[in-house]
Amino acid sequence: MAEEEQDKAQKTEEPTPKRREEAREKGQIPTSREIGTATMFLVALGALYLGGTAMGDDLTAALRDFFRFSDWRGLDVAAVTKGLETVAWHMAAVLAPLIVPLMLGAFGAYALQTRMNVSVEPIKPKASKISPIKGLQRIFSMRGLVEFLKSVFKVALIGVIGWVALWLNWTTLIGSPAYTVGEGLGVFKDMLGFVLLLSVIFFLLLAALDYGFQFYQNEEELRMTKREVQEEHKQTEGDPHIKQQRKQRHQEMARGRMMAEVPESDVVITNPTHLAIALKYDRNEAPAPKILAKGSGYQARRIRELAEEAGVAVIRRPPVARVLYESVEVGDVIPEDLYQVIAQILAWVYDPATQPRPEGAETDPEPRPRPA
Repeated sequence: MAEEEQDKAQKTEEPTPKRREEAREKGQIPTSREIGTATMFLVALGALYLGGTAMGDDLTAALRDFFRFSDWRGLDVAAVTKGLETVAWHMAAVLAPLIVPLMLGAFGAYALQTRMNVSVEPIKPKASKISPIKGLQRIFSMRGLVEFLKSVFKVALIGVIGWVALWLNWTTLIGSPAYTVGEGLGVFKDMLGFVLLLSVIFFLLLAALDYGFQFYQNEEELRMTKREVQEEHKQTEGDPHIKQQRKQRHQEMARGRMMAEVPESDVVITNPTHLAIALKYDRNEAPAPKILAKGSGYQARRIRELAEEAGVAVIRRPPVARVLYESVEVGDVIPEDLYQVIAQILAWVYDPATQPRPEGAETDPEPRPRPA
């Protein structure tokens, strides 16, 4: 016990997403059985008022068939057995429409809490489950104490609800011998409905409190020590798969930002289909034109499409495109040996009416402001 208290005191860190995911895989999810109990009471209440009349008629028919004998003096074991079989079949017909909704309600309550998480870890045989010492520790733990008090409270609660129902209907029950079977079933239906309604209300409140306690206990068990957090961080950072995923996400983000820059470019130079490089010249940002985006294959085709949609001039210059693609990174300025050819292209982009149309120009540019 002292070791457990010391270990608990060292767990000062919030559980990481990886720790939570591992707990879910092991089936360690906060659940409350009282939610299922309240759901079953609610389903039973609905079945009572939606199908109570039909169930009462079936039960009346069952009792009528059991007590309908032509000669009571001639009763024997076979006759009584046949009567009981008839009652059993009638009762099965009465209870079958109720059992299925109850099972669905219990399953739905569990599925809602676990979000359909399925794990075989809790049912695997473990030495700790058959250890007497571990068993005693579970019994006398905080969770065990709460479960014991909860069980006592539920028994007392159901007893109080039953007593209240009897007290409120005492006068009606005294006169029940004078009722017909149908009237007696009506009284029973009202009493049972009252008991179920109170049970739903109180068990929903109990379920809310219990789930809050289960959630708190689960969070406490998932807490980690500083050393555990550090070890997990090392394992995560050292995982090549994680690194590859992180690198891929960064590349996708960079490509997204790069493609967003294409409509702001002044010209796109192509290979013509394998490569595409988007250029822009702004004296306030760089002394020479710089590359806003570049790509090959599908990316090149996408750059061309974005340029055409934005009215950016597209020019076929395979040698220039190859040099720019192989030697200049996105965000860098062009090399000096390409200043002259790029200057001629940009002159036409800024003033297409007075400048000669460059060789390989595929589209005419939208008017672009000349850099100040």
